[in-house]
Amino acid sequence: MSNILFTPLVQAFLTVPAEMAFAKCVPHSVEGIMMGLTGSIVKINSDIIMRLVGLAFLSGHDITRENYTGLSSAIESSTYM
Repeated sequence: MSNILFTPLVQAFLTVPAEMAFAKCVPHSVEGIMMGLTGSIVKINSDIIMRLVGLAFLSGHDITRENYTGLSSAIESSTYM
């Protein structure tokens, strides 16, 4: 769910404008290397944030690694919001 909501917003408002501004600031000989470096940093950060969004969603419910009994009620309550 966070992948559907969060990734397009990150790409539209953060990643693409930042990469375009960064591409204008570096010399042409290292532009590809720097774009790859920033792309990998953004990918790692967005993956971490997406996992934290899922953790924040599940933190208010009675769900642990050993006990998944509260998962069905958490899913049901999120669909009726």
